[in-house]
Amino acid sequence: MMRALAGNPRPSGTGGGQYSNDSGRWTEHRTLVFRHDGILWAADYERGLTENQETEAFEGETTDAYEVEARDKVVVEYVRKAA
Repeated sequence: MMRALAGNPRPSGTGGGQYSNDSGRWTEHRTLVFRHDGILWAADYERGLTENQETEAFEGETTDAYEVEARDKVVVEYVRKAA
């Protein structure tokens, strides 16, 4: 199931998505959030940043998912005022 969701960043009606956590020199650490049976779950994985890093999310490996909860977050963006 996670392989199917990993290819779709925001599956319709699941409340899920992919989020970047941190980046190294060669890989980006990401978290996939998805809903299964009404519960939100997350699983961490790495994605290669160049064509030489052959990392595919959840391919050929077992990944532990952990339960998460949604919380509202307020983000303020500052933009230049029009003259």
